[in-house]
Amino acid sequence: MDLEPEAFEDFCETLSRRHRIVRSSGSEKLADGTVTACYEFVHVLYREVCYRRIAPGRRTQLHRRLGEWIEAHFEPLNEASVWLAGHFEQGGDWPRAIKYLHLAADTAGRRFEPQQAAEILQHALASVSRLPPDVRTASEIKLLEKLAAIYNGTCRRHPRHRNL
Repeated sequence: MDLEPEAFEDFCETLSRRHRIVRSSGSEKLADGTVTACYEFVHVLYREVCYRRIAPGRRTQLHRRLGEWIEAHFEPLNEASVWLAGHFEQGGDWPRAIKYLHLAADTAGRRFEPQQAAEILQHALASVSRLPPDVRTASEIKLLEKLAAIYNGTCRRHPRHRNL
């Protein structure tokens, strides 16, 4: 996270050529128009070993900083909302995690995936207890209203519940 993008790409390229730990996975165009190289681990075990070698406090900090970086460099954010929510959850930033879970549920709803939207909202509802007390109730009400709308819409479309 502290490296310049070019230095990080050089580092990943070295890991790719010499050690075959990561491989190129194309490129991504950022919100500012910059094109950056993408890399992925060759095997999930490499990723797990690297991840587990990072101290828990440092991991939390890295997740939060990565979430902030994604916020600043990716558009539209609704396409990265599940990814962002995960990083902010792992980073302990619960207001942002729930914000992006809301966005992910809205995106799933627009894609006509009510089951997925409901699952995302249930996950957000389970996490709402981690919010500060002054915003917890309002967020919980908002989540419950969205869930009710999904369940109400799903129920009306289902043939067994047409009389409801």
